[in-house]
Amino acid sequence: MASHKFTRQELYHLVWSEPMIKLAARYGISGNGLAKACRRADIPVPERGYWARKQAGQKVSQQPLPAARSEIPEEILIAPPEKQAEPPAPPPI
Repeated sequence: MASHKFTRQELYHLVWSEPMIKLAARYGISGNGLAKACRRADIPVPERGYWARKQAGQKVSQQPLPAARSEIPEEILIAPPEKQAEPPAPPPI
């Protein structure tokens, strides 16, 4: 699976548009991996229970995207982990 580049704004809109576990699966990474990418880029994510409350019709609020600090890159790369080569099978006895 190929890597994907997003601006902070694009990734922010994605994580607030659908549950992170579904979004992460689409890009071949874990939900935790996506959450880490968001933390590194200072992108707020929905809190636990957000999607259940939204689906139940309760009022939910979206945290605004803070201004980027100088050390935060404007582009975020999301890449699935590299697959490690299988070790060779042992020789027959």
